[in-house]
Amino acid sequence: RGWRCKTPSLIPHAPTHIMDSSDAATSTCTATPEVCTGLGTEDSFPLVDILTTAAATLSTIGLSTVLLMQLDSISRAILAPPRLLAKRRGEYNYATSQCCEYTGLMVRQHVGGGSGVFDPKMDKMMWEIMYLNDHEVEIDQLVVDILDAKKATPVIVAMEQDLEDERNTNEYHLYLAFPPSTENLEDVSTPAKPGLFRRVRVPLVAFCEKLAKAFEGQMTSTTLCFVADASCGLGSEILTNVVKDCGHGVATISNPCWMTALSLLLSKKHTCSITPEQFERIAFSLCRLEAHRVRSSIGKTSR
Repeated sequence: RGWRCKTPSLIPHAPTHIMDSSDAATSTCTATPEVCTGLGTEDSFPLVDILTTAAATLSTIGLSTVLLMQLDSISRAILAPPRLLAKRRGEYNYATSQCCEYTGLMVRQHVGGGSGVFDPKMDKMMWEIMYLNDHEVEIDQLVVDILDAKKATPVIVAMEQDLEDERNTNEYHLYLAFPPSTENLEDVSTPAKPGLFRRVRVPLVAFCEKLAKAFEGQMTSTTLCFVADASCGLGSEILTNVVKDCGHGVATISNPCWMTALSLLLSKKHTCSITPEQFERIAFSLCRLEAHRVRSSIGKTSR
């Protein structure tokens, strides 16, 4: 008839105390809330534990749903065709962007002295930054050096924005690395071993326009570029075999990273107002630059 706590046999530390109803108004139970009962109520978990368990359950269900949605078979069964296409495009763009970043980092390491010398934190300080308004003379000299048959052609390292540039964060830049000079003055090939290249950053559109005009003035070989679809790799292989069988020199450059980066720029909705005509000039100038870089491997009279 009075208030009672549970027996010590069930809860070892719960005290046992029996009191009359007359003392109930002035007495308090010293047991923990989990083991003390009053007014006929049943034992229950605290509200905080219930909410925590519910939140953890919902988080697990949500995470499992997201992971299942990544499976293409699940996406085909749930998503409508337009949403499935958008999802796949997003996945492809992300994977391609990651590949470009990884490849660009490897190229930066190669032109920065190799794995034992290259420091990603110090890489930005090693680049000569040129702006069109302030360094037009230097940019023109770069074009002259590139077309010099006695000098090695630079390597295309990257094509990206500089979000920390105080002048214009929306402008795209072209990153070029000029091979170091060698004792053999006739050797104009790109060094296979890592080295400390001269690294230069120039504005993409303006520099490629100057480079395209310079290459238009001296066409000495034929450059073919297959970028249509998945069959481009087969087309390059067939053409290479045909040209070799005809006794001419040929050099093939497959899947250059800069071309993938340029394709990603084309796929973006806002690309710092680069027009289709400018994209054509960029592709033309850089394809000619790549062909000029491998000129030593195909001979002076080859096409």
